[in-house]
Amino acid sequence: MSALPQNHRAVIVKEGDPRTLAVEERALPALRDDEILVKVKAVTLNPTDYKHVWNYAQLKGGSSFGCDFAGDVAYVGKDVKGWSVGDGAAGFLRGGIPDETNGSFQEYVRTRPELAWHIPKDVLTYEDAAAMGGIALSTAVTALFIRLGLPTPWNPAKEDTYVLIWAGSTSVGIFANRFAKLAGLKVATTASPKNHPLMKQLGVDLVLDYKDPEAPAKIKEWSKGQLTHAFDTISERGSTKLAAEAFGDKGGTVITLLPVQKPEDGSALATRVDPLRIYVYGGLDVSDDPQSDYAKLVEWYSELPKYAKDMKVMPIKRWPGGLDALPEALEYLKAGKASAEKIAITL
Repeated sequence: MSALPQNHRAVIVKEGDPRTLAVEERALPALRDDEILVKVKAVTLNPTDYKHVWNYAQLKGGSSFGCDFAGDVAYVGKDVKGWSVGDGAAGFLRGGIPDETNGSFQEYVRTRPELAWHIPKDVLTYEDAAAMGGIALSTAVTALFIRLGLPTPWNPAKEDTYVLIWAGSTSVGIFANRFAKLAGLKVATTASPKNHPLMKQLGVDLVLDYKDPEAPAKIKEWSKGQLTHAFDTISERGSTKLAAEAFGDKGGTVITLLPVQKPEDGSALATRVDPLRIYVYGGLDVSDDPQSDYAKLVEWYSELPKYAKDMKVMPIKRWPGGLDALPEALEYLKAGKASAEKIAITL
C-alpha cells in the first residue's frame, strides 16, 4: 500500500453572514480499524448539499460537506473484510454530520465498508457510480423497497402491482422509475413533455404531463382503480394531493421527500393517503435490527453491482474545474438550472 498523504484538499463551509464556501487543505479523516478510506475520483451534487449550507445552516463553520462519492479504496481497517486497497467503492455520507472532517467534497472520505458498494469498473465510470451510489438512488430504494415494501429487482413482482412516481424526471424520480421497472412493477409517472422520451427509455408504462389537470384521473383509469402506492419526489405546491387523487376507493400511501401534513378536511389527501416522509440518512445509523433502514440499505448495496448496467440511466452533466469549481456548480443547482440530469465533478 502506498503511503497516504498527511493532508488533503476539501471544500468547507466558512462561518459568516452570508455563509461562504472555500477550498482548504486539512488533515485526512481519522483512520479507523472498522472502516475504509476512499480516494475520491468523482462526486455528484444534490439539493441536500446546498440546503445543509444555506437553508438549514446545520453545518458548523469549518465543516466538510457533501454526500455522493466514488473512488478507489486507499486504506482498509484491520477489522474490515471483503475490501482491498484499489477496489472501486461508491456510497453516500451525511457530510459534516456528525464528523465535521468527513464529507464527499474532498479528496479522501472515510466510510463503513457495508455502507459502500463495489464499483464494476468495466461497466461504470466514477461519475456514473457517484450518481448511482449516492443520495438519489438510495432515496428511491428507501421509498419503494424500505417504506412501501414493494417488490425488488432481486425479488420481482409475480402479479400486476401498480406504482405512481410523481415528478419522474427529478434525479430521484429517474432512478425510482428504473428501479420499479426492474422490479417488474406497472409504473406511471409525470414529467414535462420535453422529458417524456427519457421516461419512455426508462420503460415506464404511462407518462403524463404533470401540468395536465386530468393526470390523476387518467392514472386512476389506467390502474383500474388498483393503485395504492405512490412516491412524490417533489412534495411541494400540492403535488402530494394530486398523487393521492390517482388512488382508487381503497386509498393508499404516498411517500414524500418533504414534510406534508395530512389535512383534517375531506380532501383527497385526507381521505386517500397516509403520507410518510423519507429520512434517507437513517440508513447510515448502524443497527442490529434486520428490518432497520440500515439493514435494508446494506442488503441493497450487496445487490447493486448486479444491476449496475441496467441502472445506468442518469444523464450526467460533467462540470469542469475539480473541487475549485464546486461552489459554482452548487449555485447552478441551487438556481434550479439542472433538469433531468446529475451534475458530476471529477477530482
